[in-house]
Amino acid sequence: MIFKTLMATRTTLLSPHHVEALNRIDLEFGATHRKEKEVIEAWKAYLDLLNDTSIPLDQWVTRRIDLLVELLHKMARVLSYEFDKTHIKNSSYYPRGYGELEEDQAAIRLGVKALLEGRLEIPMRITNLPRSNSSSGS
Repeated sequence: MIFKTLMATRTTLLSPHHVEALNRIDLEFGATHRKEKEVIEAWKAYLDLLNDTSIPLDQWVTRRIDLLVELLHKMARVLSYEFDKTHIKNSSYYPRGYGELEEDQAAIRLGVKALLEGRLEIPMRITNLPRSNSSSGS
């Protein structure tokens, strides 16, 4: 089930299902069999990268994709699926609208955070002032 979840969510890395499946790898695969040990080693390499903030983002993203593909490929072999790395890497569907939605949500989240932290101000312009109701003949 972990492999199927990871394959289904390999383009939605922030999906709670994806994160949960990653965290279950140690429960499902052991170090007693050689192929399963390779899965654990691939998971450790991927996890090390996920927690590494010292790598430039463009290099990190490229490496993350490679390590996830490697992990999924090793899992596929253990589970007798015949997926090659190219298939794992390139055969998923992620609508452009999902990407745009994620970008919009991130921009809104960061904007609201900056506003609440006082790093951003809302520009305001008064266009219609109420007229004074004072009588001119008093």
